[in-house]
Amino acid sequence: MVQEICADIRCLDVAKKHLEGTILALRNFHMLVSAVEQLLRMVEERGYREAAQLFTAVDDLLTLFDK
Repeated sequence: MVQEICADIRCLDVAKKHLEGTILALRNFHMLVSAVEQLLRMVEERGYREAAQLFTAVDDLLTLFDK
């Protein structure tokens, strides 16, 4: 019985790890989409200085998805 409980706990632990990774990826993706939307808005408004800073942020966020 103890072995079954431990096996269940290990299974739940793996599921938790995967869920945490998924939540982190979704959070990063949301930040990326928001930054791209802001970047497009800045380009439309001809705010090129702000757009350059946002482009750097987008580039940094894209590195999170290299894995």
